[in-house]
Order: sequence, then structure tokens, then C-alpha cells
Amino acid sequence: MSINIDIRQMRVVLAVLDRGGYTAASEALHVSQSAISRTVQEVELALGTAVFTRTTRSVAPTPDGAHFLNIARNIVTQFDRGLNHFSGYLEGKQGTVMLATVSSVASTLLPEILSNFCQLRPDVSVSIQDGFSEETLERVLHGTVDLALTAVHSEIAGLVMEPIAADRFLCIYRPDHRFARMPRIAWPDLQDEPVIAFDRRSSIHLQIDVLLGRLGIAPRTVLQAREVNAIAGLVSAGMGIAIIPALLLPTVQFVSLEHQVIQDPVLERKICIVYDELRPLAQPARALMQALRSAPRQDITLPTQVSWCDAGGPEAPAFSHTRPISP
Repeated sequence: MSINIDIRQMRVVLAVLDRGGYTAASEALHVSQSAISRTVQEVELALGTAVFTRTTRSVAPTPDGAHFLNIARNIVTQFDRGLNHFSGYLEGKQGTVMLATVSSVASTLLPEILSNFCQLRPDVSVSIQDGFSEETLERVLHGTVDLALTAVHSEIAGLVMEPIAADRFLCIYRPDHRFARMPRIAWPDLQDEPVIAFDRRSSIHLQIDVLLGRLGIAPRTVLQAREVNAIAGLVSAGMGIAIIPALLLPTVQFVSLEHQVIQDPVLERKICIVYDELRPLAQPARALMQALRSAPRQDITLPTQVSWCDAGGPEAPAFSHTRPISP
């Protein structure tokens, strides 16, 4: 048996039930009483059974009608709920956003931005996938995330990169290290120095290696680690010094280490919003992107040696670079 009844017809019979009659239902729905009666008849014809018993004073559901009306109410409720959800989705107020990022951003720069965003859009779920910079960019390229907030050191065809922040590279060392007695540290001072380095897959490792190769400086890498906590622990144990971006400085405060910006030249990296220029973004993702873009105008405290970029945009430079610094 095929029953063809639409949402409008269900709303009418439910209005008759809830209002207790045809007249009240017609007033509530702003249609004529004859239109209400005609719709009820159409529903009963489609069902092949009466929905209501009628007297001059009241309307009550039949046993079959009561069962149908229960089903109709569930359908209408789910339908309205779905449309409300979709309306919120189109407005960027509901849905899920997949965001890729690197650990230095996930632990320091991102939390306050996301906190502000989620207060304004509590029904938007943000799923964070962290990893190395190259991994985050691959996820954007493969479409497994909507966008990324990550460190960028080279251009990738098809990806838009909008810088929002920049941080400098620091040297961290024990208070009893010789660097603690030096008013400034330059890259040549790292020659033959034992270094705890980041994993070779890390963009941090790559950026530092490129600069050291250009300067002809060769520190002595004694250990490599993926996580900055491990690196800081090894430095604290006297295994060597380490070079980290400034965004990671708050995460190494569990040990007593000192730090300085490495000079001659100062190495910086850009933190960029990254997305596929050919992939349309859903409204929740676009809303998060706008929140990231507006972060420099929010009252967010940045770690030392981290700064917001000037007005970001696809045309802004997005590559790590070096520049001199005054002593």
C-alpha cells in the first residue's frame, strides 16, 4: 500500500487535533475552514481510514487516527528540527569544521581564538587534527580537512596562504650554560654546539637547516625528538641547547631554562590560514576562517617574540624569512 501524504497535510491534521476542531485550526493556520475540512478528507482518503470522529461539539481521533497522528507528529518534529539545523548550518551557526594545525599553534595561539569562536557559535563543532606542517598541508590538499592554521615556509600550487602571525626562533639553554653569560647570541655561536633538534620531518628542522647551510654553520646534533616537551627535558638534563619557535616557549615552562632570540640574522616564520582555492567551504568553516582572520583585532595575549601580521590576505607574503635586528 502506497500512502502519499505531504508535510502540509500532516500539519493540518495535527492542528485540528491540537486546537480541538476545524474552526480553531483554520484560525491558527490562517486558512478557511473548508480548506481544513478538504485536507482532512484527502488524508483520510489516502490512508483508507477515518482520522477523526466528529460531533457538533468536538473532534476526537479514531484509534487508527491516533496511531497515524503520533507518526505524523514525529515526522513533522524531525522535519522542522532538520530544517532548523540546516538553517543554522547555512548561517555558520551549526555544523562541524575540520581544522589542521601544528602543535605550536594548537597549544598557544589557537586556544583563545577557538574559545571566543565557540562562545559565539556553541553549536559548531571544531575537530582539530595536529601534526607536522607538511602533514597539515597535505590534509588540505587531499580535502580531509576544511582548512589549516599552520607554519608555512614555501608556496604550494592550489593552496591559498594568508599570514596572520609571525614568530622568531629562539635558543633555549640551561641557566648554567655559557650562553647565559652572553648579552646576545648569534648563529655562529652555535658552531659545534651540541643541539637537541626537532624531527627531520618537522618544518622547524627544515627552516633551521636551510639557514645554517646558507651560513656555513654546523652545530652538532646529538638527539632528535618530535615533541617540544621531550626537547626541553633533554636540554634541562644538560644534553645540549635547542632552537625553537617563540610560540612554543610557553610549553617549556615546566623546566628552568633561559632563552634568547638568535641574531645575525633573526629567523622568522609565518603562521598562515591555508585553504584550497578551488574547494568551496561550508558556512561553519567560513565562519571559523573569518574568526582566524579577525584574531589580530581580538584582545589575545601573545607569547614573547610573537606578533600579529599586518592585514592578511592571499596576496601577502607567507614564507619564512630572515631580517636583521637591533642588539
